[in-house]
Amino acid sequence: MPDTILYTQARGGGERVAEFPADGVKYGYRLNRPGAISFTLPLDHAKTVQGNIEEGVHEVGVERFGTVAWVGPVLTVDEDDQANSLNIGGEGLMAHLRRTHITETLAFSASTDDQFDIARALIDHHQNKSGGNFGIDTTAVTTSGRKRNRTYQKEAQKNIYDALVELSEVDGGFDFDFNPATRKFDLSHPRRGRRRTDIVFDKRNIRGFSRKRDATGQAGHIIGKFADELIVNAQNSGAVDRYGLTQRLIVHKDGPDLTMAVDQVVDAGNAYQEVPNLLTLTVNPTDPQVFTYDLGDEVKVSWPSKYDPVNEFQRLIGFDVIWTAAKEEAVLYLEPLSTARAQQFPETTPVADIELRLADLEGLIRQRFLEGTAQIDAGNSTEVISHGLGVVPSSISLTPQGDTRVWVTSVGATTFTVNRLGTSGNLGFYWQAIP
Repeated sequence: MPDTILYTQARGGGERVAEFPADGVKYGYRLNRPGAISFTLPLDHAKTVQGNIEEGVHEVGVERFGTVAWVGPVLTVDEDDQANSLNIGGEGLMAHLRRTHITETLAFSASTDDQFDIARALIDHHQNKSGGNFGIDTTAVTTSGRKRNRTYQKEAQKNIYDALVELSEVDGGFDFDFNPATRKFDLSHPRRGRRRTDIVFDKRNIRGFSRKRDATGQAGHIIGKFADELIVNAQNSGAVDRYGLTQRLIVHKDGPDLTMAVDQVVDAGNAYQEVPNLLTLTVNPTDPQVFTYDLGDEVKVSWPSKYDPVNEFQRLIGFDVIWTAAKEEAVLYLEPLSTARAQQFPETTPVADIELRLADLEGLIRQRFLEGTAQIDAGNSTEVISHGLGVVPSSISLTPQGDTRVWVTSVGATTFTVNRLGTSGNLGFYWQAIP
């Protein structure tokens, strides 16, 4: 049996459609992102026909030593008659989510909903639609112990992939992946991977070393706005001392969930305070053996750079495998533990000198508006809401969970009444009151 087999299958998994020559295939993995695949097939190969490999219709997979190592949708097919070649491109299973959106209001409460439950619900929301099942198995999802408030409004039509990434990247978030062999949705809290004292990359096994630093997006002072109001003003004194006062404005537009807005902006303080410092290593694929390390692992890197020597643990955020002439090559992507993706490590320090932390924002949020979810029970046509503003709201908005007209009456400094036509069945709704 060949060491590496390239094959296609129907979207969502199932029986293999065809197998192809694997020579020259490059496939990769990224932490919390879909990896990519690229390869070229000869046009005159008997199996190079549209029925065997078609963009958007098929998935491509890589079997390595009898185990499925990589799977994802075929996204591009470029035909070059002069070169007698078909150039194929695709991304990992996670890429299925890039073309999905939240089409109904989804509300979650920090009193009941774990962040893993929210992540699973986002995927199930699309897979429960007709034609929307990509074969992702969410049944094994457990809990992380971190509960969160989230409201995704139907009107916003939020992209599910973006929503999942944003949820994972907040303080105390998680890492996630789709297992290519089982198609299970795997989540890790507080992080994926472990410290590998047994794995060292140095002059003995590094074949190529490069590093990229880019201060274009660095900012030590984060200004967050939501609904034209200032909600976060976060400054890192250490970053300002080193890089000067560099600022970034983040305007949150994803509906009326203040907690989501604050989470995103505060987390951006971690994301932008440091200059990205990405190492790319071409390494011996057998010392250590490729796939004995995993995404998220901390590995020791030692390299005598003339510009800035490296001798520290770094986090593995991606790697590529190239199969050429029956041999493997491996390219690794790493970053220091102090950078954005490593903020969940226990030994790292979060952003310093936050002027407005989440706990301090409650009063400010209440000054802007209050919101919540409620229900008119079956048999009733009204529900009284205690809004807690202390003043008569200047504006109240309602979003019913169903195609039913609702309206507000009896608006006061402490309560208002939500009305509906008829009394049949329970009717849930989201409300927002602005002073």
